[in-house]
Amino acid sequence: MMIRGILLDMDGVLYHGTRRLEGVLVFFDWMPIPYCFVTNNSSRTPQQVAEKLASMEIAASPNQIITSSIVTAHYLRENAPPKARILAIGEVGLFTALEEAGFILVDNHPDYVVVGLDRAFDDPKLHCAVQAIHSGAKFIATNMDMVLMTQNGALPGTGTIVNRIAETAQQEPLIMGKPQRPIFEMAANQLHLPMQELLMIGDNLETDVRGALQNGLLSAWLSTGVSTYDDLQNTALTPHFIGNNLVDLIPQIEAYIV
Repeated sequence: MMIRGILLDMDGVLYHGTRRLEGVLVFFDWMPIPYCFVTNNSSRTPQQVAEKLASMEIAASPNQIITSSIVTAHYLRENAPPKARILAIGEVGLFTALEEAGFILVDNHPDYVVVGLDRAFDDPKLHCAVQAIHSGAKFIATNMDMVLMTQNGALPGTGTIVNRIAETAQQEPLIMGKPQRPIFEMAANQLHLPMQELLMIGDNLETDVRGALQNGLLSAWLSTGVSTYDDLQNTALTPHFIGNNLVDLIPQIEAYIV
């Protein structure tokens, strides 16, 4: 077992809302190997995420930040026709990623319906998405997170929106974010390392830990976010490392770092 690169989730690992979590700066001062940030949150651009991290004294460049929107745009760039028409349900992070990849965002007659976090989602948007899917548009979800952690507690996540559309349209989406493979492949390519030499650190057992284990990465779970110790006891998932903050992981993982 060796660790040559680290993937870090952000919401619930580095911060809650605008509050940086305990031990984060100590961990980055210690960090001896390459790393990148991997998040299912589709709402912000990498530049916006980097600015948020900088406001918490966490240094990061936009190209170190892999969001589910970026992965979705990358997938479509490789698999969709150039200038495909997309009905995007989401926020600026998703819109920007798709437009920068050369796609045309439309309200009618799309080739694809792409769904991310949309805190203004309503019944008219649901109706448009379902109509488009029934007319033959392909259905893609940036992620299926049911909860978005904030400094004020948990809010409904992208998965709640996707489920409403899927249930109404009677069609399941192709999913890009954790725990699915595309986001881990993109991170591995970014670090120029094989997935089996990467450690995924996250707070969500169902996305971070499950995704790491089913894709051949090492996994570390932190109790600072979505999943609890009760959840850990009630799942068949077994993280390689467990901590109450990032600093807790240092003595556990440093022997495996090369």
